[in-house]
Amino acid sequence: MAEADFVQDWLACLERATAGLPADARHEILEGGERLSKDSSSEDLVAWMRGALRRLKTHLGEQDREKTMAGCGCSPGAESLEEVRALYAETRDVNRCIETLQTQFLRMLEAVPELDDEAVAEIVRRGWGMAGVRNGDVITATKIPSRANINAYFRESDPEKRRKLYCHCPWGRALLAEGASDLSAFCYCGAGYYKNIWEIILRKPVEVRLVESVLRGDDVCRVEVLLPKG
Repeated sequence: MAEADFVQDWLACLERATAGLPADARHEILEGGERLSKDSSSEDLVAWMRGALRRLKTHLGEQDREKTMAGCGCSPGAESLEEVRALYAETRDVNRCIETLQTQFLRMLEAVPELDDEAVAEIVRRGWGMAGVRNGDVITATKIPSRANINAYFRESDPEKRRKLYCHCPWGRALLAEGASDLSAFCYCGAGYYKNIWEIILRKPVEVRLVESVLRGDDVCRVEVLLPKG
């Protein structure tokens, strides 16, 4: 089986997320993307993303741009959330859903090779993970470091190196490598992961806000999920 190309996969997501725009606008936004691949240089990925975000700004207001980028986010898959979705359908209790997500998250941490108890305790203490922390109608979720680099992250003391180890996204890491902090709007894609989680569980549209991002120079990526009324 051929290795997946994260660049072309992401561009396919952007094409779907812009489906409601006129054809000429979509063509303009996506222009040049067909020449990119997972083997493209960081410089080429940054240059294309800078142009794409500029072109999105031409056609969409700020909120619609954020929604479009969030629409490119990865999804955990409906099957992995079936237990929580069914729980919500039965109880309408968001707090119980958060508790169940946290239980699943802790099981996932236990499966990370060589992640010691101290690191797990620190992740839990900080409230990091997919479950998030609820305050009224807002769930604040903080990403954990990339699973591939999580042990190296906790051993690293240099803040800049830690940010590069933290990021989950290959394209995001390319932006970090080039110091492209002006492209932090890209990180609404990461916020889309949490949007997808809660839309699967609630079966309703939800809004997300990007609060912190390592691409902006923050220490973590933090997202607020705005629960729908009623």
